[in-house]
Amino acid sequence: MFNDPKKEDRLLFLLAFAFFAHVMDFVIMMPLGDTLMKKLDIQPNQFSYVVSIYSLLAAVCGFINAMFMDKFDRKHVLMVTLTGFTLGTFWCGFADNYVSLLIARGFTGAFGGVTGGVIMSIVSDVIPFERRGRAMGIISGAFSIASIAGVPFGLFLATRLGDWHAPFIFFGIVSTISTITSWFMIPNVRGHVVKGAGFKPPFVLINSIITDKNQVNALLWTFLLIVGHFLIIPFLNPVFINNHGFPEQRIPLMYFLGGFASILPAVLIGKITDRMGAKRVYVLMVFLAAIPVLIITNVQHMSVVFIFFIMVTYFILGSGRMIPANTIVTSSVSQVTRGSFMSIRSVFIELGEGVAAFIGGQILVKTSDGKFQHFNWLGYLATAICFSTLFFAYRAKVVKEEEITHLDNKQ
Repeated sequence: MFNDPKKEDRLLFLLAFAFFAHVMDFVIMMPLGDTLMKKLDIQPNQFSYVVSIYSLLAAVCGFINAMFMDKFDRKHVLMVTLTGFTLGTFWCGFADNYVSLLIARGFTGAFGGVTGGVIMSIVSDVIPFERRGRAMGIISGAFSIASIAGVPFGLFLATRLGDWHAPFIFFGIVSTISTITSWFMIPNVRGHVVKGAGFKPPFVLINSIITDKNQVNALLWTFLLIVGHFLIIPFLNPVFINNHGFPEQRIPLMYFLGGFASILPAVLIGKITDRMGAKRVYVLMVFLAAIPVLIITNVQHMSVVFIFFIMVTYFILGSGRMIPANTIVTSSVSQVTRGSFMSIRSVFIELGEGVAAFIGGQILVKTSDGKFQHFNWLGYLATAICFSTLFFAYRAKVVKEEEITHLDNKQ
């Protein structure tokens, strides 16, 4: 582990940049939902398949990756996932119809879905638990920055050029820069390899997880939190535009303000997590985040100004739940097997996102006048699911470990 705070911060910001590129590609699908449904002439359930296939392929590849994850240098695994993710993003940028976009999103998810788990493994290996809340706050800040810079600019390109392909090409370029920068500047992380980790056959991998109540608890917690979080996200823009008359050209500004407003709170929540305890902070964030969710999904008529306000609140509190949750979950397993665990966790994350998008697409109904019905059902369901995660949060235990991580700058 680093003794130099400057080196620690540099690594965190490099990983945040890699996470930023990964997040941009995923989150852009949400604000592009209305555009894609109109340009490709597809229904909400078909759009949900485009979102779901990313998660489905990510889950499959996450399980495969878990068998090998702890056998290799974390940095090298990260390079493979970032490279595949970059190629997939460019592929999306050149897809010319619904089917080709569907396939391209699946390919992108096969690599992109694993990337987040690798990044979290590196952070958890290198940063001690006492400072991990702050570290998770910095990594989570990448989502906010993606909303500030990536999403608004991507939407600007799509609307300005009249072509939904443009954001994916732009994000492919950003991901290329991130991949090259990561190769030259992120150190190798090999401590787990020294401990003798290697290939795990599927039955051995599954048995090692299901016989550990702490890991099972952490995975169920992760799955339910993601389902609750993503039930409404893919459909926010279509509902705002068609049900409330929100100007489509204001969508980039909404994401800019939401992302900008949540940067400092993310870091602050991380620091509070380290001081007050992750479980206490998580409970507080779950209760607070339920407020904007229920308002967004139940209020029938919202002005443009009110939508801006409530979405900024949702950005801060919704993403804030993830910081204490990630702090505990990443510490639910020892460093020696953390890579495999995080890969399996990425499977549960992607499954959660896919299940949420699929359920949302089936519940939400588009009427003949272009408006959407039953959005309030999604709000109630999302809130109930998030409250159910409190049971798992209180059962979670932090695994203590020795500082055995080996870092160097050799390729």
